Amino acid sequence: IIEAGVMPFYGEDVKVELVEANARIHFFNTPAPLARKFAMVLLGVCALSFFLLWTFRQFVVNVRKGAIFTISNIILLQRISYTLIGFWFLMIVYMRVTYYYISARVEMDNVEIVSEFNNYPGILLAALFIWVLSHIFIRGLKLREEQELTI
Repeated sequence: IIEAGVMPFYGEDVKVELVEANARIHFFNTPAPLARKFAMVLLGVCALSFFLLWTFRQFVVNVRKGAIFTISNIILLQRISYTLIGFWFLMIVYMRVTYYYISARVEMDNVEIVSEFNNYPGILLAALFIWVLSHIFIRGLKLREEQELTI
């Protein structure tokens, strides 16, 4: 029980207990080495995000030009897939490192910090879907080349 209280309800007092809550931790005077490490990770995430957006933009530009089943599009799709997998892995590691090295060491009087790790399955599924799509594009490229040879 985090906190207990009373709620007036139709003339009666109902006992209320706060059992679970979500919160954010704010550090005052964060040590410089810790701040640098978090800043480097966040810069890495930003760099991955910009790379992902740039690669996706290149793919969309190629498709608009009509160049769909090309080796460059296949490479772009695979880059997007691998970048998403890297982003997913970085998030999993980041969440666990944050918990084990910071949140688990914070001590408070009335609050116990626990963590339910989110595995971000949507990111992983999107990466796998795009990876499969790149292999479909490989097959489409081979079929187009075979068709050009038979004509």
